[in-house]
Amino acid sequence: MVRVLALAGCMTASMVHASEPKLVVLVPQAAPAPAPALTPTPTKVNDGIATKWWFWTLVGVAAAGAVTGLAVAVGAPQPRATTLEDGDFRGPGAP
Repeated sequence: MVRVLALAGCMTASMVHASEPKLVVLVPQAAPAPAPALTPTPTKVNDGIATKWWFWTLVGVAAAGAVTGLAVAVGAPQPRATTLEDGDFRGPGAP
């Protein structure tokens, strides 16, 4: 990087003549040091059972079985409660 010190646009009483040279000073500067490279921090690998595909497949199958079993148990026809005795109640002479 170069810093430029210039009096190019400044006019003073001593700079009335256009033929006078303008003062330009170039001062070299050291380049800034490059930023250190960012390295990714190692992440902790979680190898628990909850990260396995087969665990969640098993959980899904168990849940589907529970829902199916509950639906079958609730939806199955239940015998109606009655106070009548077992037998034929069609009456006498019924075919």
